[in-house]
This record gives sequence, C-alpha cells and structure tokens, in this order.
Amino acid sequence: MQRTAITGFHHVSLFKILSLLGKTPSTFGLPLEGARSLESIRKSADRPIVVFPECTTSNGRGLLRFAEVFDSSITVPVKGFNVFIMCGRFDSPTHWQPSPTCSIPSSIPIPLPQPLVHILTIPFEPSRLTIRLLAPSESPSTGTFLESDVLAAGGTKATLSEACAILISQLGKLKRTGQGWEEKTSFLSFYYSKR
Repeated sequence: MQRTAITGFHHVSLFKILSLLGKTPSTFGLPLEGARSLESIRKSADRPIVVFPECTTSNGRGLLRFAEVFDSSITVPVKGFNVFIMCGRFDSPTHWQPSPTCSIPSSIPIPLPQPLVHILTIPFEPSRLTIRLLAPSESPSTGTFLESDVLAAGGTKATLSEACAILISQLGKLKRTGQGWEEKTSFLSFYYSKR
C-alpha cells in the first residue's frame, strides 16, 4: 500500500485528542493550514514533546509500522536533543476481562461522544497497563548508542524512526506487523461499508 506522508502537526487539547481515539490521520479533519513540522516544534519547545509514531491505536498485540513523523535525515546516535523511549501496553482482552484499548470505534447511537463513554466505562473494566521505559543510557541520543546492535535486530537504515521502532518492539515484546495507519484506514472503510 502507498505510504502517505504526514504533512504536519497541530497543537490540540486533551479533549480533542480523546475525540480522535480510534481514528487515523486521514479521518482527523484537521486543516493543513497551521500544521508545523516536528522539527520546528522541537526547536521552539520549552518542554518535552511526546510522539506517538504509529499515528493511531492498535489492538495492543503488535506494533504498527511507524508513520514518517521523524525527519529521515536524522540518523543515530541523535545529536542536539534527547530521546526517551517508552512503551505502554494493556493486557490482551479475554472473555472475562475486556481491554480498554479502542481499536474500532463503536457506531452505537449514544448521546455522549464515544471517547467519553469509553473513558467512563474504563473504571468498570479493570485492566493492567504495563509501561516500560528504556534506560536513558540505552537511548538513541546517547553517545554510547551503537546502531549496529539495534540494526542487527532486523533494521535496515540507521534512522531515528527505525531505531525507535526496533527498541519499542523489543521493550514491549511486540511483533512488528508491517501494517500502518494507511492499512487501518482501508480496513475501517471496508468494515463500515459492510455494516
């Protein structure tokens, strides 16, 4: 499938982020005007920037292919800024314990926004969230980072995006699927066309 470039980023509220839960960049509905590159945001930021490079949610069983959110000219080890790698993962759902991840938004007509309904039901669906943080000494932004150690684990290019994908996959014990947000968009279109 043809990869779609991410044209830029917008500053949005937490409520806006929650309202986009389960959607993909092509269905966000944000205008191209005012979108900024990640690099320009990074240069002007006075606090950490959090990046979700999959650009959508998955079912928590695999790591989706990263979108092209990082400048492909950024190679590892990274110089000029620090990179902290973290993986958050909910336990897989069972018949007795659903997962709080929302991989396919519900189309049930409820008078409240779907993300709000989902958030309100989470306390009644106890699940365990596992968060793993890569030791800062192993980060792609340290001078001791050896790209050959990471690339030997299956990578092809010494870019920040590829290094982060490999490290998150190892950290979260997730299989890399090769599927990205573009494939999820196609799947959701197919899914909704059959309903």
